[in-house]
This record gives sequence, structure tokens and C-alpha cells, in this order.
Amino acid sequence: MSSGSQVWRLTVGLLFTACHQQAAPATSGEPERASRAQLAQRCPELLAPESARAAPPRGVFLEIAQLMGELRGPLPSSTSPSRLGPFDDPRLQVQRVAHLMVANDVASTLAWDTLAPDPTPTREPRRWDLKLTAHSETTGALRLEVDLAPAPPLGTPPEAWSIPEHRRVHTTVVVGEQQPVVLALPPGAGAPARSLMVVTPYFIREEADLRRLFQCKMRDHRRSAG
Repeated sequence: MSSGSQVWRLTVGLLFTACHQQAAPATSGEPERASRAQLAQRCPELLAPESARAAPPRGVFLEIAQLMGELRGPLPSSTSPSRLGPFDDPRLQVQRVAHLMVANDVASTLAWDTLAPDPTPTREPRRWDLKLTAHSETTGALRLEVDLAPAPPLGTPPEAWSIPEHRRVHTTVVVGEQQPVVLALPPGAGAPARSLMVVTPYFIREEADLRRLFQCKMRDHRRSAG
């Protein structure tokens, strides 16, 4: 493995660790203010010049969050000078935050299991798979396929597992760089109650972009905590 690859893997690991720590809820049960403020934050230092944005990025760093609650109103513009994030609303609770590095046109899957048991017995599955596929458009936008479906029981052969369409949440959205997309999840789709999924793509064009993203997250964390 080359030294450049080692730096890439190490930077990704550090970024995952820092983002997960910042998004952890407070012990009192009330999510930390920084957790909401940092979701979908804008990092101008990652944006390429207009002339270079049509080229496919080397990879896409996806921030995926699950929120409970209702938004106050429309999301602010991505160019808004406000230091607050679009989800810095005390009525929103951050249930979890996951991060996924994906390559262009390659499907990636992560576990999106139900977080808490339902107080009433149901037949809803507890294990879910979230599959995300990013396709870079020539316009510089990103076409993102989102598929959430019950996961097969452990040990089940792939050919023996099929999912009816009414049990699957599937959609395709087109978003811009660092533009959050909000998806409403029905009850049972990886959550004990109706919730929101927020996906924010950060384009990674070179290894240094991961370091810039890490620095952006840490800088805004200090600002929101100050």
C-alpha cells in the first residue's frame, strides 16, 4: 500500500471518529446544541472553482442523520451567512448520525436497524439495510439513489430472500454539492416512529479535501459551543 493510501485511510478514520463524537446526544436526554448545528453545515473550502465542478469527484462523503420532530420552516439557502445550521432547532432530536464514503456509481450498504424496541409487539423487522448509490451528473449535481429495506435474517442465502415493494422505501433525488436532502421515513422503516432522514453530500476531489472537511467540522463545533 502506498503512503498516499495510508494517509487517505487514516484521515477517513479520524473524520469518522470526530463526527460521531460530536453528534452523540447528551446524557440528560436532550441532544447537544452542536449536534443539530453541525448537521449539513457548509464547508466553502471544499468547493471547487465553477470551471472544475462538472468533473466527477473522486468520491462522495455522505453524512446521514436521523431526526425526530418537525422542521419550523423551509431550510435556509446554502449561501446563508448564518453561523447556525439549518437543523439548529431545539424541537429536533438527533437520533443518530452515520458517515459513508462512496465511489461514483457503486452501491454501498450500511445497517440502519431500529434504534429502540416498540413498547407494543409488532411484526415490523428490527434489522434494515440502507443502500446508497451516488451518480455524478455532468452538470455538477449528484443523483442519489436511496433504498431502505428489511435485512434478511442472519444466515439466509441471498437467493432465498425477496422483499415485496410495499415493504421497501426507495427514491432517487438530485442534489447539489453540500445540499442536504430531507426524506420522511414511515413508522417501522428503521425507526419506532415517524422520523426524518437527512443526507448531505460532500464532494471529495483529492485527499486534502478530507482534511479540510475535518477542519471545517471542528471549527464549526467550536463556534457553536462558544
